[in-house]
Amino acid sequence: MKIKLRSLVVTSMLFGISGITFSDDLFTVGVEQLEAKTLFDQTLSENGLITVKPMITNEADGDVEILNQCLWSVKVDFDQGSAVFAPGKMICVGPHQEVLESIPSGTIKSFGACTNNACDSFQVAGDITVIMTLDQPLGFNVQARNERK
Repeated sequence: MKIKLRSLVVTSMLFGISGITFSDDLFTVGVEQLEAKTLFDQTLSENGLITVKPMITNEADGDVEILNQCLWSVKVDFDQGSAVFAPGKMICVGPHQEVLESIPSGTIKSFGACTNNACDSFQVAGDITVIMTLDQPLGFNVQARNERK
């Protein structure tokens, strides 16, 4: 009975410790506004994603070099005659070639334009700045399906 109890205590401690480890972000970037540039001209005729490249700004702190190897998707949904923006996934290549991801939280300023009054099509040119005011710092973790063992 003592062996089973010890085994249970040790197992519980290991799972408890590993749970704490996995909840922490591997990399963090602190910045109030995230800026990015559109990569190319895009036209959406239905809800979709615009691909942008995050940029490092002077106000950023933490693991800012991570942003050099990132792409970020901005969701565009058509809603009653307007385009609504929401942050999508940011995928980065880490310093050891690991695939990192983050989903920023915040508000994206309007960019691009609807192509007609009904706003059932959206267009954005390449090299346009996209700005998002963040609610919290960016936290990056290794993508679950790409963890190395």
